Amino acid sequence: MQERTLEALKAHFGYDAFRPGQEAVIDHLLDGRSAAAVFPTGGGKSICYQLPALLLPGVTLGSIGSVWIKDQGSIGSVSLIFCIRNINDTDPIDC
Repeated sequence: MQERTLEALKAHFGYDAFRPGQEAVIDHLLDGRSAAAVFPTGGGKSICYQLPALLLPGVTLGSIGSVWIKDQGSIGSVSLIFCIRNINDTDPIDC
């Protein structure tokens, strides 16, 4: 599956390699399993749902939400990916 995903990454997004963590999330999704991924802002979250959406049949809905975190007096943000897939119109959508 790695060759297929790398070819798609290059063809659709122009990148030669994945950023840390991306490939594991994408492979997990391509294996038909659910995944939750937390990356820092600018960490490449979008490709984690966009690439599987291009490679899998059916409809994929993706959303990215930000969560503000306060830890030991400092405030930062983390973005989360929510991805819902539906293989065909008669299957229910899993959350």
